[in-house]
Amino acid sequence: MKCMTGRTRHISGARWHLALLIIFSLIFLLAANSVAAEGPTNVPLPVQPIQLSDIPSRASAERGSLDQAEALLARSTIFDEIEREVLTGEQAITRGLVSLRPALEAASSRQAISEIETRWLDLERQMKTAESMLHERTGVIQLQIARLEESLRVWNQSVVEAQEAMAPDELVSLARATADDIASTHGSLRQLQNRVLALQGRVGRASGGIQEALEKTKAEEVNLLSNLMRRERPSLWGEAITGVSIQDLTARAGAEFAKWWSSILSEVKGVYDRVAFQILLLLAVAMALYKARKAARAWVKAEPSSAKGMSVFERPFAMAILLALMVSPLLYVSVSPAMMDAIGLILVLPVLWLVLPLFDRANRPALVFLAILYVVDWFRDLVEAAPLVARFIFLAEMLAAIVLVIWLIRSKKLLGNKQQQQGRWLSAIRLWLNVTLFLLAVSILAATAGYVRLAVLIGYGVLNSAYLALLLSAIVRAVDAIIALALQSGFAQAFNFIRIRTLALRGRIRTWTEFAAGLIWILVTLDLFAVRDNLYEFIKKILFTKLSAGAILLSVADVLAFVLTIFAAFLIAKFILLILEEDVYPRVELGRGVPFAISAVIKYGIVLFGFLLAVGAMGIGMDRITILLGAFGVGLGFGLQTIINNFVSGMILIFERPIQIGDSLELGSVKGRVKRIGIRSSTVRSFEGADITVPNGSLLSDALTNWTMTDRNRRIEIAVGVAYGTDPDRVIAALNSALEGQEGILEAPAPQVIFNGFGDNSLDFVLRAWVADNDEVVTIRSKVALAMNRALNAKNIEIPYPQRDLHLRSISPDIRLPGPVQNKEPQ
Repeated sequence: MKCMTGRTRHISGARWHLALLIIFSLIFLLAANSVAAEGPTNVPLPVQPIQLSDIPSRASAERGSLDQAEALLARSTIFDEIEREVLTGEQAITRGLVSLRPALEAASSRQAISEIETRWLDLERQMKTAESMLHERTGVIQLQIARLEESLRVWNQSVVEAQEAMAPDELVSLARATADDIASTHGSLRQLQNRVLALQGRVGRASGGIQEALEKTKAEEVNLLSNLMRRERPSLWGEAITGVSIQDLTARAGAEFAKWWSSILSEVKGVYDRVAFQILLLLAVAMALYKARKAARAWVKAEPSSAKGMSVFERPFAMAILLALMVSPLLYVSVSPAMMDAIGLILVLPVLWLVLPLFDRANRPALVFLAILYVVDWFRDLVEAAPLVARFIFLAEMLAAIVLVIWLIRSKKLLGNKQQQQGRWLSAIRLWLNVTLFLLAVSILAATAGYVRLAVLIGYGVLNSAYLALLLSAIVRAVDAIIALALQSGFAQAFNFIRIRTLALRGRIRTWTEFAAGLIWILVTLDLFAVRDNLYEFIKKILFTKLSAGAILLSVADVLAFVLTIFAAFLIAKFILLILEEDVYPRVELGRGVPFAISAVIKYGIVLFGFLLAVGAMGIGMDRITILLGAFGVGLGFGLQTIINNFVSGMILIFERPIQIGDSLELGSVKGRVKRIGIRSSTVRSFEGADITVPNGSLLSDALTNWTMTDRNRRIEIAVGVAYGTDPDRVIAALNSALEGQEGILEAPAPQVIFNGFGDNSLDFVLRAWVADNDEVVTIRSKVALAMNRALNAKNIEIPYPQRDLHLRSISPDIRLPGPVQNKEPQ
């Protein structure tokens, strides 16, 4: 028994080991199959040498590929230019990093810090451009190198195979020469690649320096705004006592001006072609405006009421300078602060020249004085590296500005001679001037006490907001004059839409231009006083805070986007329909009612598309819209049948066109003319002047009489009776003569006079005639009736009174009748 147990255990252990062996074998086989399926990853494929017979043709083809690679090497001179730009940028970055801290400490305003940031952003743009060019060419070079490496291995193996096959020497030499050319070109590309990679490394290090400078600049701006109430310089008297001499200050100012002028010349040389184009643009605009001046004068002479604002054409060169300089941001990739200062200085004279006529003569010196302050403020900003000089200039500016504001407050002709305008705006302008005076006084006190950055922020904001208002007023005036002249051109007047409402369009465009200028002024002024970003964040928080409505998250911005999108859709639809109705339909021949159907389809299509866009702008997906449509479909089965019936009926009315706008119809007790056909109901204007709303379903389901469906002809019938004994032929002749000379009566079908029969008291006749215009039926009917009366009177034809015979069966005894009837017995 023990023996049997041991043998059993032995057999069980053998089976267990056999099972483990089988499992491990299966795992090994699966792993081997997996590796075999994946294939070798890093082992290169064996090189297939070129057949001896293919070596000449393949060598010729390889020559073409080598020419492409050599062309790439020939264009490597562009890397010399990139290297020079990178070297110039590295030098500028090195100098800028050294002088960054002193420059930031000397900066007394956000504008000065912004100018420093702009210079670094220009360097960043330059480095990004170089990096982009290098990256693009690196990819091309890498592809060429990979291809040449593969070709080199093939040709080297082909040379070996040709030698082993004892191929002719010419064939072996051709293969070896091709391999040598490939190796040479490959080596050159490798060197070019190493050069490009080195340049990329230099650009990367330069970009790191730029980012460091930008971070410091941004931190300094934040520090300036957060520490405005911290004194950063000694009081004016303390700094003046320990300051440098006047000669030294003058020398510093001269050095800064020379530096500014040198930077202007250097930048102009770099973009001389665009500067030349801008000068040519200036001359072309000036010539066009000189030519337009003649047309403006002729127009003003013909319509003196439209002369407002057209005086700018009397200054064509000033307006040309303004318009040519306004496109500077579009012509140049980036405009440096020095160039912006130069553009601002050049704009002073043309802006004054254009704006001065807008003001009363007594107030014009204030504008000239403001322009002088602008130039002085530019000089102060220029010599900001000499803080004491800049401080004295700033105080002089503020004092002069205070004198100017006091003079404006005391001026009795602040708004000219328009008393009504004075009464409307004088209080607001005087309030603004008083606030300005207070801010200027605070700025002077802060600058004197050493709070220079606070003082410059306030003073710079006040003055530059005034400069900007002056510039925007000149731009608005120039745009208004150009738009007015353009609307009067022959091309514009060819459109009915423009010709009918020229003055209204000019006023609307001027209003929107003034609104845009006002919005720009507000945004820039808020930025000048360093409150725009905070206000923007506050508004952004209000607009984009999500509010939950069940499973839908909405914000105020989503609702505004929805409303504005719907509003824009209605505006676009209205504008397109106006163009169609006034300029398209009159020029094409369409069937009656077709224009209305086209307009309706376009209108509802635009509104529907706008609604879908508005729903998408709210962030509601189409799946939820599908749910809403499903709920809408369920509602049809309960209480919306009538609405849907009217809606479908409205679509049938639009496309089938059984009635049209302007048709005269009768529907039950409703009689009138169709005024509007809507999507749910239509409006009928009764002949008494009431507007009656009729559901569209009733127009299709009820019996409707349309007097003008196919044409506007209408038959009139006028009945008349004559006394018995009158000759009917005389009556017919008289009535026919009444129609002679009557306007609006159609000749075909011809008018008719019909003897209608014998009445109780008269011979009855009917005059029937067709009228060409249904709208004139009542008037023509009245005129014909009057003519009939005159014709009958002229023929002495009597129109009898109604007669009745009264037979009395009994009379009351109490009634006393005169004459012999009184003695008769009652019957």
